[in-house]
Amino acid sequence: MSSQENSRSLVKFLLMNFESKYKEDWEKERFSVFPHPCWTKHGKLDFDTIFYWKVYAQGYFAMRAGPFFSTLANQMGSGPAMIRHLASLSQDKDRLLATYGQSKVLGWAVTASQRLTGLYPQEYESYIGQWLSHCLLNRTWDGKWNSLVESLNNSAGQLFAIDDVRRRISNINDFIVNKFVLPPEWHLSGVGTEVLSFFFRDWKDFTGWPYFWKHDAWNEAFGIWLLKP
Repeated sequence: MSSQENSRSLVKFLLMNFESKYKEDWEKERFSVFPHPCWTKHGKLDFDTIFYWKVYAQGYFAMRAGPFFSTLANQMGSGPAMIRHLASLSQDKDRLLATYGQSKVLGWAVTASQRLTGLYPQEYESYIGQWLSHCLLNRTWDGKWNSLVESLNNSAGQLFAIDDVRRRISNINDFIVNKFVLPPEWHLSGVGTEVLSFFFRDWKDFTGWPYFWKHDAWNEAFGIWLLKP
């Protein structure tokens, strides 16, 4: 075997091993609402807790968000009860927001929880389910997970028709920004484009998940895996 063939064989071997490891690690992060609550690497979690785990895994809090919110939910009740508990910490909000690292992230979570409990006095089984339904359809959620997933996929479906994969990625990101980030009446504190990308790319029920980068928009490893022939 020639030197060139040896090199190609080695590169192929490394790529195959990388892809396998990446997919294995990624699968541990992914979730579905069917059944609900579902099993995750942090145990059996409901949708609200998963959302908080994903979108508030920021900065110094990145490696602690999952265990923190899953423990809080276990101690305080389901995700909606956890959100109501965070909202009750409003007296600590300004002090938390004035700090750095995980304390600031918690300040954002408290502020968002206040907003959600104010918007939805009756949470049914998910504050975030109601929030997503309002962002997508500007109407109250019917409490059925299949209708929420269907609404999300129908809203984003037309963006998948473009042949250019990079354009699809750009259009799906624009969709997320326009639906969930920019409208001031629906914006949640600390929830921006990159962290929502982190959430949606791990949500198995969303048909747009292949068009998101992992958490960091410049994650070349994920981009290479996604866009390779």
